[in-house]
Amino acid sequence: MISGASKIAYWASHYLVDVVMHLIPGLIAVLLAKHLDIDATDCEYLFAAFSFANPVFIYAISFLFEQDAKASVLVRIFFFTFGGVAPIALQVLEVVNKRTKEIGEELKVYFTYVPIYNLTYGYLSIVNRELYEMLRRLEKGELTPLKWDVAGEPLHMLVVTFVLSFIVLILYEVGLFKFLGMPILKPTGMYLQQCYKSLQRKKRIKMHRLRE
Repeated sequence: MISGASKIAYWASHYLVDVVMHLIPGLIAVLLAKHLDIDATDCEYLFAAFSFANPVFIYAISFLFEQDAKASVLVRIFFFTFGGVAPIALQVLEVVNKRTKEIGEELKVYFTYVPIYNLTYGYLSIVNRELYEMLRRLEKGELTPLKWDVAGEPLHMLVVTFVLSFIVLILYEVGLFKFLGMPILKPTGMYLQQCYKSLQRKKRIKMHRLRE
């Protein structure tokens, strides 16, 4: 923290910059979708909500890590998993059969508190809503973009995640977070760091064997 700066000024300045840095690619994505004639109506609400929720979420989970380099790598893996693999997997589970849909609904409970998941899942749901109407034998146009079954739930969860992450941030700054949360969360962060070290070690062993 800059010497002499208040905590409010410190976090507010960082947050403002991060929100702008999220809004710019979000605006580009929306414009590209329209330019390419992709039916992603109202997706701008998802990108806007994500731009405000994701920075606070990152601040909240950053307290799990002590080293910036390791945190950066693990956060990228985390975002690839929850922003790429998980939403696509759940989209597939929803259309295979009734059992896979039930499994998807169970998994969704754990994913919906991650902003990048809600952004991707909500966007895919908007784009694929006509397919869902056909599979569910609904009338054309019945699933509007911001309906709960489409992007309504992800949009709602982006707001919830913003609030929860903001609360975590406050608890940490007042010291209560360290007292109540760190006995559980710090070991979790250490476990993630150990997983990272293990992956790096396996990678080095594999490279060594390939050289032989």
